[in-house]
Amino acid sequence: MYTSQVVHLVFRFLGGFIGSSFLTVAGGSVSDLFENRQVGNAMLAFVLTAFVGPVFGPLYAGLV
Repeated sequence: MYTSQVVHLVFRFLGGFIGSSFLTVAGGSVSDLFENRQVGNAMLAFVLTAFVGPVFGPLYAGLV
């Protein structure tokens, strides 16, 4: 393997390793911020942004 491929693999691993903590902690943080009857809507908004962002991001960037 070339050096650039090894470096790419190492930093892909580090990015995934560091970025995964946000996904595991965010659900608990959202549930701590809202009351029990409001957690469903807050989690819906949080999870929806993860799925809607990649869909509408290129469309918005194309308009800009």
